[in-house]
Amino acid sequence: MSNYFSEALERYLMVSRNKKGNLIGYSTSASFGDILEIAMEEDFIIGTYIDNERALLMSEFYELAGPKDIIVEFEHILGYVWLIETDRPIDLSRAFGFRAIGILSEEDKSLLKSVLDGNPIPRNKRGLNVPYNNPTYPQNVFKAQEKKRLGSLFTNLG
Repeated sequence: MSNYFSEALERYLMVSRNKKGNLIGYSTSASFGDILEIAMEEDFIIGTYIDNERALLMSEFYELAGPKDIIVEFEHILGYVWLIETDRPIDLSRAFGFRAIGILSEEDKSLLKSVLDGNPIPRNKRGLNVPYNNPTYPQNVFKAQEKKRLGSLFTNLG
């Protein structure tokens, strides 16, 4: 993380904590399809709430969506089009806390439920098919960098 962003995050965490050290406005409750800001040790990430244990990682880099990513619209300062990485569940027990900052549309919630039940993602709502064994494709580079940065947070969908 760049020095500027590290300093900004440190200031944000400092003013966001109450006297007991808890993040203000953060909780441990949400509903399926809520879009969360998840506070991690050195970072904030965006995810979609699945259940008490898991959320799916989201990214504003929808141009790098692969075949297992659902493309959704969500208005946020970072962008309006996002991807939900259905192959990247996050272990919420490792988060400092989270808060709902939005919610998926009913259509996108239904699609997400369907995909989690094993149904395919419609072509118009997913990214490109790329060979996963070729590390030079931008989608594969993106996934590898995220795994390196956030790997300890990922869990099995099981």
